[in-house]
Amino acid sequence: MQEAMLQVQARTDDRYHELQARTDSRHYELKIEMIKGFSDIRKEITDVRTEVGSMHRQYWITFGGLIITIASVLAINWYYHL
Repeated sequence: MQEAMLQVQARTDDRYHELQARTDSRHYELKIEMIKGFSDIRKEITDVRTEVGSMHRQYWITFGGLIITIASVLAINWYYHL
């Protein structure tokens, strides 16, 4: 009877270790997929930041050109009205 109980316990332990190994394996696979996903998200965020920075720079260049144009028109107008 005791030997039968030990055999059942040994089989249960084997199944437990097999299940734990599969769970650990799946956990590792999910962790790798999650890291790849975060890597892709970081890349996309970097692309968006670059694009926003480019738009910001373009805004300031356009604004500067507008100010220079207004200043030059006012200067020419002032020169001819003196």
